[in-house]
Amino acid sequence: VVLDAEQLLPGGLAGIAVFRRPFAWVGVERSRDGLTLVQFDERQDSTSRLPLERSSVRLRLECDFVRSQAVFRYSTDG
Repeated sequence: VVLDAEQLLPGGLAGIAVFRRPFAWVGVERSRDGLTLVQFDERQDSTSRLPLERSSVRLRLECDFVRSQAVFRYSTDG
């Protein structure tokens, strides 16, 4: 998925998610300080954040539903 977060308003969030338990997602969040790449993992109850310098980001999600595993990848340079 190519996500262009330029038009996100403060407090806005856009991304991709796995809704099967354990729940997980990756996306872009806009705050007053700018854009942040955010990844949440319910299995480990952890959230990771990385400041973004660009509004466009590529997100990739690979799922193995037999093993209940998801791999999230991102790229800011294609």
